[in-house]
Amino acid sequence: MALDENDYLKNQLKKDIVEAKEKEAYYLQVLHELNTEERYAHFLKPFPRERVEEFKKDYARQRVYWHFNKNSHSAFRDRLDNRYFEYCQIALKRIQDRKLFNAISLWASKQLDVAGIEVSYDWGYWTRNPINCPHISPISKEDIEVYIQFLQQADFDFSVTDNHYSVDLFSFEDTEQEFGALRWEGELADDSFFGPWFRFYDHYYNTRFYKDLPGTRMNEEQRYIWIYRDWKNAQAPKSVTQEAKPKIFYHSEKEKLFELFEDKETKELYRSYKEMHEGFWFADSIEMDAIYLTEAKELIPIEYHDDWREGVKIACEKYHREMTIYLIWGVYQEYKNKLAANDSFEDWGVKPSYYFKIREEAVFEMIEGRKLVGEPANLDFLK
Repeated sequence: MALDENDYLKNQLKKDIVEAKEKEAYYLQVLHELNTEERYAHFLKPFPRERVEEFKKDYARQRVYWHFNKNSHSAFRDRLDNRYFEYCQIALKRIQDRKLFNAISLWASKQLDVAGIEVSYDWGYWTRNPINCPHISPISKEDIEVYIQFLQQADFDFSVTDNHYSVDLFSFEDTEQEFGALRWEGELADDSFFGPWFRFYDHYYNTRFYKDLPGTRMNEEQRYIWIYRDWKNAQAPKSVTQEAKPKIFYHSEKEKLFELFEDKETKELYRSYKEMHEGFWFADSIEMDAIYLTEAKELIPIEYHDDWREGVKIACEKYHREMTIYLIWGVYQEYKNKLAANDSFEDWGVKPSYYFKIREEAVFEMIEGRKLVGEPANLDFLK
């Protein structure tokens, strides 16, 4: 699939320039109001003059942010109000994620040819848009029934109905350690990477073998890519090698610094600071769970747990799953209606994804790598 990256980037740049000018004009407008309107002058009069000027600028910047993000804020509220419908939509995407994973693994091991998929990078678009992928079967009634069983049986790991939870089916990141781009190869082979749905699917359909198929096509692509890159690096001017210095990791090094050099009082202050912020984070999490539970129209029993906070989390997760199961058939009907009408899924958060993992550059490097070892300048090795 060829996508014109240059045209896309040019159009995006034009939009960015226009938006930047609009933001600047709005910022100056707000600043003018703050400097000239009596109501603002009266409000700010008691404060130090030098601080007021900075405050005005900061306030104007905040107004710009609010003004130019009002649509996304409104959309966020709508999503929050309709989160259980969104959970159902994501459930349907996860169903297709797994089918897409199966197709990719068969293609990678040369057991399947797919029209429109020439190199591994062509899968990138569909891994971000699985609901529209033409290379897998549409969602069926059985698919929904199996996913419902999954929601009823899976352990409570708090990721099943989390609308931020997703998995990158397929890694297009090159590694210098070894050839191969499939996520399930090498150190990422354990099932935990893909989450509980993939494990349940494998158990239900006996499909664990998909994760064990070799990534032959990707391995071959990467071999030629690295032949070319090694050659290219060898042509580059040699720079003076400097002594390698260890990286500084702010969090861990800061911890060491405090423990090694600070006095007792400073250490206590730092620990208090950490506990306060960790407490705020956890309180926010529990508060949101409590808000979700208070919206329920029926009594929701809190699960017994040695830690009552874990009991609240489990009860909230259980309620999320029950609501997803209750609504999923209606969302599935909406999915079928959209397919029948050849409608877009943009209102499901699925938008055209311009997956520019430098496909053309990768193909160029594969062909140049082949030429360097005296092989034909084509992609026939992928057939």
